[in-house]
Amino acid sequence: MSNKSATNLEQHKKNCYTLHHVATRCYTVLHKGEMTMTASKYPYSKICVFCQEAFLARKSTTLYCSHKCGSRAYKENKRQEKILQSNATIKRDLTAPVIMLQAREVLSIEEVSLLLGISRWTVMRMYKTNKIRTITIGTRRLILREELNKLLKTK
Repeated sequence: MSNKSATNLEQHKKNCYTLHHVATRCYTVLHKGEMTMTASKYPYSKICVFCQEAFLARKSTTLYCSHKCGSRAYKENKRQEKILQSNATIKRDLTAPVIMLQAREVLSIEEVSLLLGISRWTVMRMYKTNKIRTITIGTRRLILREELNKLLKTK
């Protein structure tokens, strides 16, 4: 009789008697301390994160009123991630040429217009009115970085 009671006491010591949130006590044998979410006996009202409707939740971690709202929220989150990625890609693609141009000593008319944010024709008008000097190599007109810096310092 004492052996049976000793084994019952050993089993009793192996059980977990901690409270997990508002759930009933956990009687799982050899529970290693990990948190298990169990449903509450008493559901409480929450508001759905996606559709903003009130619903009764049985777990404190519940965010959505239904599987449908959860799926729609997941899809919307994925859509927003794709938009952010595409915006970052577009921004990187637009700024990369400007960064490369800033390091060059000799620039073409188109590159100067891109750097200054003006049209190619405006740069040509500046050349024709002698506001900026150019170098002609063959049929190409090139502008030195020094000339561009002088132009920016005067304005």
